[in-house]
Amino acid sequence: MATNPYSIQTAALEKMYNDQLQSYRDAQAAQEAQQQAQTQQTINNLEAERPKINDQYKSSAAQAYVNKMIQQRDLPQRMAALGLTGGASETSQLKLNTMYGNNMNDLTKQRDSSTNDMNLRIANARAEGDNALGTIRNNFALQMAQAQAEYNERLAEAELQRQIWEAEQEAERQRAAAAAAAARSRSSSSSGSKKSSGNNNSASSGTATKNDQYTYKEQYDYDMYLAKHGSGKAQAGAIERLRKAGVSI
Repeated sequence: MATNPYSIQTAALEKMYNDQLQSYRDAQAAQEAQQQAQTQQTINNLEAERPKINDQYKSSAAQAYVNKMIQQRDLPQRMAALGLTGGASETSQLKLNTMYGNNMNDLTKQRDSSTNDMNLRIANARAEGDNALGTIRNNFALQMAQAQAEYNERLAEAELQRQIWEAEQEAERQRAAAAAAAARSRSSSSSGSKKSSGNNNSASSGTATKNDQYTYKEQYDYDMYLAKHGSGKAQAGAIERLRKAGVSI
């Protein structure tokens, strides 16, 4: 029996659909990897600034301490030059310590503010990276859904064509079988017609001619069926008869 061409088409559609899905998966994986690398690079660049914040704090704190010690060292000399002693000197020392404490508090606040800003920028970079990944995944999900819808539509069309083809093949088989049965029936009844009288020869001759025409059509249908669906000697014989009749197979 002939192979249904739409069965082959269905297999081709399935392969094409699977290849398309794999292509989407590969492209999605590549884009996600690129986005993740970009996000990580941004975070690494920000983290590289963190030691600078601490270094700046340490340097400024050290400078504030040095300034305090210099002022503390020079305090007695300045107080003496101003003619101040005793309580005034203690008050000046207290102010010096207070100023140093305030400077250290300011430096600590600056360090903490810079650190918090750094942490916020890193968190934002991660959030933006996650959003970008979500966009990539949503886009490919839409493309895959569209590909599946198109595949289902084409598959349904191929299935419909397959059913039509099989129905046509069955109808042709039934026509050929009916033609073959009619041909056999006419062949078996032809001997009886030869017993008719000579007076009916001309009439019977005309009838035989018409019957021969019917028999030829039925034989042709039968041979076409054997040529397409038969096998072995029966198929070969049918093909040979059709070729002699000028029919290309």
